[in-house]
Amino acid sequence: MVESKINVTVRIKPLGPKDSKNDKNQSVWQKVSEQSIVNTRTKEAFTYDRVFGPDVSTETIFNE
Repeated sequence: MVESKINVTVRIKPLGPKDSKNDKNQSVWQKVSEQSIVNTRTKEAFTYDRVFGPDVSTETIFNE
């Protein structure tokens, strides 16, 4: 039998020019660990196989 695994990886979206109108120019999402993010407004936390911050390039994520 062949085993397969789906990995779920997320990157917190970098803020763009239109996002500058956001509260204090900050993302709603915050990376808490290599596997977790938290919503700063609702305090909900989510866990994934890997979490990247907004400063990581798409190329780096692809290479991982």
